[in-house]
Amino acid sequence: MPDVRGLEERDARLRLENQGLVVELRYRHAGEAEGTVIDQDPGPGSPIQAGMTVYLTVSQGPESRPVTVPSLFGLSVADARAELEAAGLVAGQVTEQYSPYPAGTVIGQDPAAAAAVEKGTAVNLVVSRGPEPAVTGDHQATLVVDLQGDGQHVLRVEVQDQAGRRVVYEQAHQGGERVEVPVIWQGDRARAFIYVDGRLAGEQELKAPGGRGKDKGGAGEGGTGSGSPGAGEGQDGNGD
Repeated sequence: MPDVRGLEERDARLRLENQGLVVELRYRHAGEAEGTVIDQDPGPGSPIQAGMTVYLTVSQGPESRPVTVPSLFGLSVADARAELEAAGLVAGQVTEQYSPYPAGTVIGQDPAAAAAVEKGTAVNLVVSRGPEPAVTGDHQATLVVDLQGDGQHVLRVEVQDQAGRRVVYEQAHQGGERVEVPVIWQGDRARAFIYVDGRLAGEQELKAPGGRGKDKGGAGEGGTGSGSPGAGEGQDGNGD
């Protein structure tokens, strides 16, 4: 009997079948790479004859264990990402809402803290925008971003206004997609920063009650951003 332990399942099967043996497979979790033969019966060196059945045990890889979701309340988005990464998880969609807690801090998450999930699960974050201002002090615009390049890219938009700087949008999109991002800011002027895969792709000045701001770094009206991927045109609307 040849020793086929350590071989890939396919290679071990072919080697035995070429000697006129019948192969039956069994599977179990083990530390060896998935698909690797970890045991055989009869063992290596045993006498064999044509038609004999050989039982091979094949690794399914390490048994996956659930991951406990950490509590992210009160952390910044950057610190929450680091905490999730350390736990074997990833940050999912980031949204904002007004709250009495400091702007830019996490005030909600899904799945909730202490939940048992699989490794690699995405955890969606809710981030505080700070206390809700008077309606008359808010202005709204829509940024239009053209993502260049192939594959999937993470688009993040941050706004700097009189309330400070914060993330207002973060989500993955396909290259070539045109994304409309609604932005609300406080004060007469603000600036939006557009990031693609963590790199600054463009800036957009926001003005109230109307008019068009000035681009910096990205492309202007009707254009496309430089580089691949890049941010395209940014458009601001009228203030409320």
